[in-house]
This record gives sequence, C-alpha cells and structure tokens, in this order.
Amino acid sequence: MRKATVVFLIFLGWIITDAKSQITIEEARALPVGTEVTISGIVTNGSELGPIRYIQDETGAIPAYPGAGSATFNPVRGDLVTVTGKLKLWSQLLEIDPVTEYIKTSSGNPLPAPQEIEPNQMGPSNEGELVTMKNVSFTSTGTFAGNTNYNVTRDGKTGQVRISTTSPLKGQVIPTGTVNLVGISSRYFETYQLLLRDEDDILPTSSIYFTSLPLVSNLNTSGFNLNWTTNTDGTTEMFYGNTPALEKGKLSIAEPSSNHEVSISGASPSELFYIQPFSVSGADTARLGVFTYITSSESTGNIKVYFNSTVDNSYATHEEAFRIYRAIEDTLINYINRAKYNIDLSIYNFNNNGISNITGALNAAHNRGVTVRVIYDSNIDASGVNTLDAAIGKQASPASYYPVYGIMHNKFLVFDALSEDPDDSFVWTGSTNLTQGQLYTDPNSVIIIQDKSLAITYMLEFNEMFGSDGAQPSPAQSRFGPDKKNNTPHDFIIGGRKVECYFSPSDGVNSLITSTIDSAKSSLHIATMLITRSDIGYSIRDAYERGVIAKVLVNSRANCSPTVVSTLDNSLGADFIEDQETGIMHHKYMIIDRYDNYAGPKVLVGCHNWSTAADERNDENTLVIHDYVIANIYFQEFVKRFTNSGGSVTRIEPSLTENQLTIYPNPARRLFHIGLPPEEQGPVRLGIYDLSGKMVYNISFDHSGSLTVDIGHGIKTGMYILKLETGRKIYTGKIIFE
Repeated sequence: MRKATVVFLIFLGWIITDAKSQITIEEARALPVGTEVTISGIVTNGSELGPIRYIQDETGAIPAYPGAGSATFNPVRGDLVTVTGKLKLWSQLLEIDPVTEYIKTSSGNPLPAPQEIEPNQMGPSNEGELVTMKNVSFTSTGTFAGNTNYNVTRDGKTGQVRISTTSPLKGQVIPTGTVNLVGISSRYFETYQLLLRDEDDILPTSSIYFTSLPLVSNLNTSGFNLNWTTNTDGTTEMFYGNTPALEKGKLSIAEPSSNHEVSISGASPSELFYIQPFSVSGADTARLGVFTYITSSESTGNIKVYFNSTVDNSYATHEEAFRIYRAIEDTLINYINRAKYNIDLSIYNFNNNGISNITGALNAAHNRGVTVRVIYDSNIDASGVNTLDAAIGKQASPASYYPVYGIMHNKFLVFDALSEDPDDSFVWTGSTNLTQGQLYTDPNSVIIIQDKSLAITYMLEFNEMFGSDGAQPSPAQSRFGPDKKNNTPHDFIIGGRKVECYFSPSDGVNSLITSTIDSAKSSLHIATMLITRSDIGYSIRDAYERGVIAKVLVNSRANCSPTVVSTLDNSLGADFIEDQETGIMHHKYMIIDRYDNYAGPKVLVGCHNWSTAADERNDENTLVIHDYVIANIYFQEFVKRFTNSGGSVTRIEPSLTENQLTIYPNPARRLFHIGLPPEEQGPVRLGIYDLSGKMVYNISFDHSGSLTVDIGHGIKTGMYILKLETGRKIYTGKIIFE
C-alpha cells in the first residue's frame, strides 16, 4: 500500500507539473511581466540572502520570492525544485513573486558551475546566475556591513559586491589582497551586483590574510597598543608616521605569530598617527589600508549635556539632567566669545530669526583675530551664513549631484583644537540646528566635550570637507558624502571614559547602530526622529526577543518605513510609540544597558538619522560614550519624552550597589575600565581571581574617577572575580575575558 501511495504521489506531481506547462527558465524570462510560469532548477542560495531563493537550470536563472499569500517556501542550496508563480519586476530584477506552488524533488545536488566573468560583465545575460570573478581586489578596508555595496576591481574594471542584511559576512574583515569571488549576479534598478552568500564565496589568493582588524588597547597620553590576527603565522609589522606619508618608517617584530601586537610609546599627548599594519608569511604579505589613531589628551575630559525640553530628574542616580530653556544659543555664544584661536562650524541649518545673534558673535570673534571657518548645506536656509563677514572662509556642500550625494547634515563646532593649552579645546555637537524651531520647540540635545584629541579629530573631518587646513576653503580639494575617506581616529579615553567617534558616510554608522543594539544585555531606550532601515528594526526586535527591555520613541510612524513599523508593532507593541508633543522630536540617541552597570552603560548620540541616506550619502557625525553617568542623564530626558507621549517606564534602579564595581566593556578581550563613586579618590589595589579563588593578576595605582586596566595576554578566557580595595571600602565584581 505504501508503494502504491508513493507511485500515486509521483504521478500526481507529474500531472500538476504538466498542467502548469513547465518551461525552461530562459523561456520564462522572455514572457511578459504578470505571466504565471512553472520552472524547475537547482536552488543556489539559502537563508543568508533572506527569504529570496535563486533557481538555475541549464538555460538560465531566476529568483523566486515568497510574497504575501505565498506557499511555504524555504528550500536550501542544492535542492531541485519546481516552482509556480507570477513574473514580477522588483527594482528592475525579474523574479517569480509570489510563489504559489512549490515541490522539492531532491536534495544535495551539485550546484551549477559558476561562469567566469570580469568585474564589469554582470548584466542581463547572466542575471540570477552563479558567476565567479578571479584575482579581484576590494577598494574598501574595514569590516563588512549589511545592506552595503563594495567595489571590486581588476585591471581597471570595476564591479559591485552586495552584502545583505542577513549575511553571515557582516562584521568580517574585508579582504585586503586579491581574491577569487563566487556569487550570484543580481540587479537593483540599474546597478548589477554580485551577491556573496558566506565566507566560502571569498577565496584568498594569498596564504596569509587578516582575520581581525587592529584593535586599540592601553590608550594613554604617551602611546597605545595595536592588536590584530591573521589566519596563519607571520611577522608583525607596520609603516607609521604623523602624516599619511608614513614618514617614520617601519616597526617590525620578526617572530612569527597569528596574534599580533605592536606598541607606540614615547609619544606626546594628542599626537596623531597614521599606521598601515601588515604581516608577512613566506612570499606572501597581508596588508591593510592606512588607519588613523591619536593618543589621549591632557584635557579635563569634562562632558556637559544640555536639553531644550523638560526632563525628569526623579530618575537621576548621579547627576541631574539639565534643561536650558530658550538659552542654548546663549550658551553657544559664550563658548564663541571665549575662543582664543580657531572656531570651525559645520551646520545644516542656521539663521538668526527670533534667537540671539550667533552670527554677530562669530563676526566679533573674527574681528578679534580668531580664525572662523564655516561649512554649510547649500540647499537650506543659510541666512546665518550669508550675514557673516565676507572675509570668513565659507564652503557650501555640493548642490547638484543627488542621488549620489544627499545633504551636509552635521551640527558641530570645534574650538581651539590646536591650542597648546589642552583645556582650551572643545567639541560642541548633537542634534540641534541653529534655528528658532530647533532651539526652542523641537526636542533636541547638545553635548559639549572638553578634549583636545577629540577636537583634533573633528577638525580633521572639517578639513576634509573644507578642502584645506587654512583660513580659506579649497573647493577643488573638498570632499563631501561618498567622496570622503575613513581617515579619522575612532578610539578615545576622555576623562576616564571610553568614547568612540564616527563620521558618515565613510565609517559605516548604520552597521555601528545595529551592532550597538546587538550588544545590549538588559535594556534599550531609543529616541530617534525616524527609522527607515529594516535591518535596524530587526535588530531591535531580536534584542527584545532575547529578553532586553526595549522602548522606542520616534517623531512619527509616517517617518518610518512600513517594514519597521510592522516589525516594532508586532514585537514591542505599546513600547513603540510616536511623539505626541509640540514640534518635531528631533533626537537621534540610544541608551544601552542603563539598568546594568556590569554590562557597561553607553549612549549613542549625534545627528545621524537612522536611514540609508544618512549612511550612504549625507555628512553626519556620531559618538558612542561608555559611561553610566552620561547614560543616566540621557535617560532622564527619555523618560519625560516617552511618558509625555503616552508610554510607560518602569522604575528600575541600576545594578551598581555601594560595593559593586562598574566594569566595561564586559566581556572584554584584555583592556577594560572600572568606574567608582566620585568620593573614592587616591591609591587603590586591584586583584583578579579565577573561580577557584587563585589570584591571577594584581596591580596598585592611584585613582581619580575611573581606572583603565590592560591585563596583557597572560589570562585565559573565562569568568573572573575582581576585588578592588580603596582606603575606605572593598569593591567586587565579575568580568568575562574573551
């Protein structure tokens, strides 16, 4: 009976297939859009590209997508399938959407042999098919981000590689030498792109290559360490200098290793370094691009945060958040008035209508000998710029090459970056434009950081857009948007806090946003004007599903993509809300692990909207500040905005009790920071113990607010107990070393 049933099912499948008039993929591709077709072929990808599947037979290939009302459709690579559905154009890619019928005939079949092509040969003749490109090089360095395209070249011919949101390649190091690539030739509007599926689609031609990017540790006023890894043993070397010319020559450690460490020592505070790491194994060399680093400053490291809307100080645990009512511009004018040497202003929208006269303050600074320079967006009301003294250097953003370029969306000022007195240097940034609505009505924040190293970094970004480090711009040399390079430092220790700094679109900030969300251990509190990126919405959903408290406030659901709205509605429910107050909720900040000092609270803040344009076309800036005090200050503002719009916030006190340590990052590789209550000053002794109680590390030193500890390579991975003794108390905590 069982055999008869099997025969009947096979016969039935034949009837269905025959009734649907199965045709070749080549024949299907020639039919009009909207035609129902039935095709068979081998599936060449799995879930690494999301729900879409590419199917190939001996005549061609076509993707199939399980759209609304689709049959269950989840084949894997090597499945032989028969698919029925209607032809559809999605962003000019011809696909079967939705899949209405699907039969899997067999599994584990060999994939079609990829056709070898040049980087510029993807097109209609191979759309959807497996192809290979040999001996190509990526033009970018760093790590792969999701939803991002990368150029590859060979012999002057260029093609684009696409990394999807769901790709397992996200976060992996972009190859630095020549590689052979295998992937699927696909299309997005007029752009043909190679879809890489996983690490097996990248075949290095060199015997040695980087498996991690350089990681900064032991960052201080006189130097830092760099650590990276390679797939096999090689030398540890780098070219370096204080300019991109790498004029200081080479540092080299000949002893072979796959775990590399090299140190810069004897440097000056706030000294800038350009470094190109490489490792040699036999005749092969793994070489990265040039990275930029800066030593710590001798500045105070003070950070001030100001809000223009109400806050809830009942949630303060260390410092009360501060609202400046209709006086943020007066605060800015005070900073302008005390500037000694230089003021660099990069601003999206600036006028003096109905507010204190910022232009007058800048003109007065110029007249007393301060070098004032201004960058502004060419498409927005710039009356504040137009009334500046004609001798002040001004550079407008490009006005005419959208969609390649978007907007100059920065809102930052740099004061006295190169002053010999490190306490003169300030960075003013945040989400606030210099207009009456933005300063008085729309919820915004300003963050002011007293740190020379950070000021130099913002000045470098300014110079790149200005095209010059002098008083007047050089339009021919200026770079905006996609033309900019990732050429600024990212790592800082400011007032004992770890701080990260990134600029868009060169630094992959949307990937930073998703990875920061992914790092959340206990809570996410997000206030951002909009979210149009589905990958960010999915990251928030995934955090919630793994038990993280997640609350999201946006200006309006209409500002968000439908996918984000449905994703967050379905996961967060009443904890995804839109602003109900007056004005535009203009914030772009996220508070991570506010309740859990063991996880290392941090704030991501800046002017970068959570959109594709901000990531790929606009000029933006973003900071990540690892500090429980700053996290709590932003949380006090979040509570007020969220509850005023109908949301609720549970009052949970942070996990730091009187005798517990604040440790971040945690887990750590080798470098971590410890925060203590402000009353603890003076000498301390730190001991690290394994779970058997054996001491594996100890050190004594003076303490003034927070400690930075570099344990070196001597401790194995796992969990450890920390005991820190001061003159008053004994503090304990747990840390995991990776």
